[in-house]
Amino acid sequence: MKKLFLICIVLIATFKVKSQIYGNVKELRPFTSELEGLEILLRSDPIKFSEHYSLMYARSVQEKNEHLKSILLIYQGSNHYYVNAIDSAIFYFDEAIELSKSIKCPQLELAAKIRRIFCDEDKLSIMRTSREMHQVFIKAYNQNDTINMIYSLNGLALFHDRMDSTEKSLQYYYGALQLAEQSNNKAQEGFVLNNLGLLKMNLGATDSAYADFNKGLEIARSIKDLRLESHLRINMGEYYLDLDSLKQAEEEYNYVLNMGMENGYRDMVIAAIINISNLEHLKQNYSKSDSLYKYSLEFAKKEKILNTISVIYVNQANLYREMGKFDEALQILDSSLIYAEYLSIQKVELIYHQYKFNILKSQGRYKKSLEEFEIYNALKDSITEIGNSQTLDELQYRYRDEKKERIQLQKQKKYELQIKQNEINLANFKLKILLLVGFLIIVVAFGLIMYFRLKQKSDNLFSSTIVNKLEEERGKIARDLHDGLGQSMIILKNKYGKIKNNDFEDTNEFSENISEIIEEIRGISRSLIPPELRRLGLVKSIEKIMNEIEESTDILVTTDIEDLNKINLEIHQNLRLYRIIQELTTNTLKHSGADAVKLEAVIEESNTLTVIYQDNGTGINIEKWKSAKNSVGFKSIEQRLKYLKGSIKIEKPKKGFKVIIKIKKVC
Repeated sequence: MKKLFLICIVLIATFKVKSQIYGNVKELRPFTSELEGLEILLRSDPIKFSEHYSLMYARSVQEKNEHLKSILLIYQGSNHYYVNAIDSAIFYFDEAIELSKSIKCPQLELAAKIRRIFCDEDKLSIMRTSREMHQVFIKAYNQNDTINMIYSLNGLALFHDRMDSTEKSLQYYYGALQLAEQSNNKAQEGFVLNNLGLLKMNLGATDSAYADFNKGLEIARSIKDLRLESHLRINMGEYYLDLDSLKQAEEEYNYVLNMGMENGYRDMVIAAIINISNLEHLKQNYSKSDSLYKYSLEFAKKEKILNTISVIYVNQANLYREMGKFDEALQILDSSLIYAEYLSIQKVELIYHQYKFNILKSQGRYKKSLEEFEIYNALKDSITEIGNSQTLDELQYRYRDEKKERIQLQKQKKYELQIKQNEINLANFKLKILLLVGFLIIVVAFGLIMYFRLKQKSDNLFSSTIVNKLEEERGKIARDLHDGLGQSMIILKNKYGKIKNNDFEDTNEFSENISEIIEEIRGISRSLIPPELRRLGLVKSIEKIMNEIEESTDILVTTDIEDLNKINLEIHQNLRLYRIIQELTTNTLKHSGADAVKLEAVIEESNTLTVIYQDNGTGINIEKWKSAKNSVGFKSIEQRLKYLKGSIKIEKPKKGFKVIIKIKKVC
């Protein structure tokens, strides 16, 4: 009898826990107090729950709050689950799952899935429901959803307990307990301790169960969770019954009764009354027990706590059998079947036929008793057959799992080997890359060193050549001054002395000598700075160069020069540009054999001067011209352009030689 009642208590307590499934859903924070109140009504007052649920659901629709609607669907599904309306519960849980997916709220989705799995407990094998619950746990774990991790671990523990996998069940309970402790979730910690204590009681570890119940009670008191405290105290009463400490058990049940009455928690009240009725039955206080059973029936029917009525009827029928009231016992048993749909019909039917067989046997109605016994055995065999079928199903799943695990293990090893090989290949590749990069760095460094050395050598050679040219020019000027101008001055001096002594009378010759000296000085001056550059300007000076070429040679000259005065070149800039053109024309005259030369000078956008020089001669080897050791032509052009902040581009047309010079922002 105690075992039958324990089933009732477990059914009441399985889902009951102070829910926090909306704790981290920010959209539901404004509704926290209302949801807590609704949850209390869910277990204590089904009628008021329906009223408040309807109001809140209408509000969720009006405000288009899908998060509120989702959790309300979960509560409605739980309400139907508690009264064993499984199909309706499934409908609401499925609706909640789909809605939670659409609004992307994984916490509510997993909460609905956990409850949905419990609905399939009697339809599917425990192994399959366990597998589904494990998948939910993995999702909760990946999402760091602590509350649903605890719920799913609790479900896994319950399922493995029913599969007689005690070790696994304990592991899951302790896992849930550890999570609750780490997250400082006292309500969940107390809840897990309650279920863990029940498992230990069934295993006969009563002292350890008592320790869990006692610790849970301390937590319940500290957080003032009366519902958790009531479940723990009822289970403490069961502990005392095992020890035959009936007085202490009665104290626990009365404590819960008073607590429920004071706070209006009807589920606590009915649980306490049923336990007290059973206790009086054990003490053989039949009359008092019968009165309490009748009162509990009235209370359960009035308050619509329908999932307890079948259990009360069965216990009362057993009481009447012991009292010898066989006809009343049979009538009460028939009543238990009416409310079996709110519990587990299969379980109620099995107990019904077992008790009816015993009652009929006690009446001496052996034929009827035999019929009930046969029905009982057939039902038991059917349940056993279902159990065997489920066991076979579970074994097949386990075999498939083991096979999958072996295949997965092989794949894992192959994958690990592949990873190691990839790591080795990657390391070798990196080494090759490093060696290649190192080699390239060395080559580039060597190339740069050689480039700068050659450039330095070229610059040194250019500087040396320039210096030599300068020295040569200085020597020429010195010779001109010494041999020409100097000698002329000495002759002029001697003639002046003769004129002074009246020994020289040809003054015209003396004047001609002075004119020759003046012209010689002008020639030296022209070799240094062209006088026409100051006198005529850059454009006229360039045109003079080109005209002299045309007059002194058979070369056809074409000149197209814009008014360069617009860009206000300074004297040193004019001189450098003049010398560049002079160098180009000299190159044409000496080497090209051309019969036509064209010079263009235009001012483009942003005051950029573009000079294009082209002849139709034999052309030159550009690279050879650039790198010629004994020639300063190209390097002198390049050096002068450097000071002018200009650039040179040498093109090689089909015939002749073409140079494009650009001097940017010359003004």
